[in-house]
Amino acid sequence: MNCEMFFDENGIQAQFGKAGALRLVCGKSRIETSRGNCVAGGLEQPELSLQYHQRRLSGDAVEFWNTLQNGSGRTLQIRKITMFDGLLEASSAAWNVFHGELFKREAYFGGYSLFTADTLQPLKKTEGRFGLSEDLVFPGIFFTHPDHGTVLMSVLSQDRCKPVWELKQRAGQIGFQASESWLGIPSIPLPSGKVFSSERWLLLHTKGDIHEAMAEYHKLLGRRMEFAGKNSILREAILWGSWNYNIRPRGHCDIDHDYIVSNAAALHKLTGDKPAFIMIDDGYQRNCSSARTTSFHGLDNFYPRPDAGFDPQLFPQGMRALAADIRKAGVRPAIWSSSIIRTDTELARQHPDWLLKLSGKKQFIKPTAWLDYSLPEVREHTRLCWQTIFRDWDYDGLKLDFWTEMFEVPDIQFQNRTHTAIELRNQFLSDVAEFVPESGYLLTCCNTNAGNPFVGRWSHGARTSIDIGNGTWSEVMRSAQWQTVASLFYQGDAHLCDADSFGWAKNISRQENETWATLALIGGSICEIGGDLTSLSPEAEQLLRTGTALFAPRLKGWNSMFQGLGNLPAGHWRMESEKGDLEAWINWQSFPKALTLKKPVRNLWSGETISGDYLLPAHASLLVCNTPNGIR
Repeated sequence: MNCEMFFDENGIQAQFGKAGALRLVCGKSRIETSRGNCVAGGLEQPELSLQYHQRRLSGDAVEFWNTLQNGSGRTLQIRKITMFDGLLEASSAAWNVFHGELFKREAYFGGYSLFTADTLQPLKKTEGRFGLSEDLVFPGIFFTHPDHGTVLMSVLSQDRCKPVWELKQRAGQIGFQASESWLGIPSIPLPSGKVFSSERWLLLHTKGDIHEAMAEYHKLLGRRMEFAGKNSILREAILWGSWNYNIRPRGHCDIDHDYIVSNAAALHKLTGDKPAFIMIDDGYQRNCSSARTTSFHGLDNFYPRPDAGFDPQLFPQGMRALAADIRKAGVRPAIWSSSIIRTDTELARQHPDWLLKLSGKKQFIKPTAWLDYSLPEVREHTRLCWQTIFRDWDYDGLKLDFWTEMFEVPDIQFQNRTHTAIELRNQFLSDVAEFVPESGYLLTCCNTNAGNPFVGRWSHGARTSIDIGNGTWSEVMRSAQWQTVASLFYQGDAHLCDADSFGWAKNISRQENETWATLALIGGSICEIGGDLTSLSPEAEQLLRTGTALFAPRLKGWNSMFQGLGNLPAGHWRMESEKGDLEAWINWQSFPKALTLKKPVRNLWSGETISGDYLLPAHASLLVCNTPNGIR
């Protein structure tokens, strides 16, 4: 067995690979409470019983967790949960560590997106705390070696807490701690007579790289939970969003009834028999006719009259009539909304007690705020908003934006202190999903999901790169970097990843437009396009027709991000889909890139056959199909 874990007189021990190439040693597991500390394997406190459990899932995987029984006769307050606190021993300096926060970290009170380092770092030189990024970071940490394979420590549940890891270099040793963190309440209450269970933790070893470890992790996770994206319409539908590539006078939010309906007809003409959705983005809400950027109207838009949550100057027939006209055009209606509110609206003025509070003197950036989901009144109003969109207005899909701040900002303080932010997050998403029609969808975005699969219990997919906006080359590069890393954490039959729209940007070349379309298609599992489809040039129409025709339900994916530090965005991609296996080479540099092709290939964008030594032009891509009979 390549993964062994046991408990002895020295604490928790684990070893991985041949001759224990990587080991966890002398680990303690404990829960700190209002009645003192409980240590697994230590002296039990009167009326409190902490039990350490483990179960072998395979020769390469072990599950472990703690339970605490409260027999004290009073409610106990859980203040800290430590699953492992000991040493990490590596047989070689060639061991590297990888965590999503080694690439990017999100912090509302810290500049939002912070680029921290690179994708891999030497284990024996890495220090820090990982797992608290506010972008739904992947709940796992990897240790990988070119000869000894990859070890993943992660979780198989996320019902109450999120996993956090800390690495400390001290006197030639590596201190390693794995713990559980929660937000919104100072401690977790455990009533007398009840049993608390930690999350289900996992140790997994594979002989291959991080891509292989991710595939094995998703197999295990798929046995525990049903992903909403597994059978989602998003696996085959084409989405058109009104935000990106919108160059109308008022910018991305410049939309009205006629613009949406005319693009619905054009989308049907473009996609033919494929399922397709018109996704109305920010810009339909009250008072949007005067907005020039974003309106920041979310849940406040539906107060006090939910049915009046639109701008009558832009949509004089109303949102239900618009949905009907979209269907008449041959496609299906979807819409954008958000849990954000403005503090200068009637909702905020009449219900200041509903606003989510922050610790100390911190405040959300005005005029924006969020509501406290621990309050029954807030949950009731929020559910009324979803009822309006899906049932009263009759929309089939929802793009849910700016929602994570309610549950991910470390400074949040819920007024009702019975549930953690994770518990309320799960309730929030479950409430939305309850209203989504069977053949509809829920797509989440900002903050962009950096790989947390547990959101996929309710959300069909997530935006994984930043807005492509107007499609400038700098925007393409930024989105490509994000998507290179984020795509690692998504599997074709699990939570689906949306790399954001591709379309035709007039400010870049044909080859550069093809390059972004290549990455969006091969690095994602959702196909979203943008721009005014009623006025496409022949080149733009060819790009969109070719790209949408290539899209098919994704199976597996791979990119070259780990083939050398600094390899972002990745220049080599592969994807298995139900239509065929795609492969792409992308040149992100401003000079030609030399390729040696082992066999003749056909460029799917141009139809040109290429073989042997080839110079890929600057900012260009080569997208090919490796299936013998081509794209099916």
